[in-house]
Amino acid sequence: MATTVIWDGWCGATDTTTCTSNAWYEWNDSTTDCTTNDTTWVTWTSATETITLECRDATPYQAESLSQEEIDRRHAEQQQRITNARQASEQAEKERVAARKRAMKLLLTNLTKKQKNQFDKHQFFIVQGGKSKRKYRIRSHKNAVSIPMANIDVLHHDNDNDVDHRICFHLSYGIPLGDQLLAQKLMLEHDEDKAIEVSNRHAA
Repeated sequence: MATTVIWDGWCGATDTTTCTSNAWYEWNDSTTDCTTNDTTWVTWTSATETITLECRDATPYQAESLSQEEIDRRHAEQQQRITNARQASEQAEKERVAARKRAMKLLLTNLTKKQKNQFDKHQFFIVQGGKSKRKYRIRSHKNAVSIPMANIDVLHHDNDNDVDHRICFHLSYGIPLGDQLLAQKLMLEHDEDKAIEVSNRHAA
């Protein structure tokens, strides 16, 4: 039987063929000394026996033999899938751009002349709260893709340039910017209390 320092240390035995280690008993489910006739220990430490491991489900790998015609066909199919995916992505982007343009057009048709001028010159427009009559400055940019964070400045009553604090509320992500800005405008003008209730407040 093979002898190892590791086994002697682990088992706490000086006799390499037997041991009284509880760890070995528990692992081997044995109530007697483990001797050379113990199958598990003999198989594990045998110095003269070759242990063969078998994988029952293993299947020898065989390289697939393909004709040049089949290789060309598969390559063509792969290239077609790539082309289809690129075309689908380009079409989706065209639709998103078109949706953003329609939304911005709808916003502009719902702004007053003064608000349109503000938006063209300063990238914001000012609305008045329907209940409090307080002024709100809605900031963004015509060419922006998404709505800015905390883009609504809550102005002091007596000064349009003095910001008291900022608030933020918006529609679900993915909604075009023009629709987002129009929703903010209409909420503040027609349901101001609800707009303030659902908004997040930020320091100026």
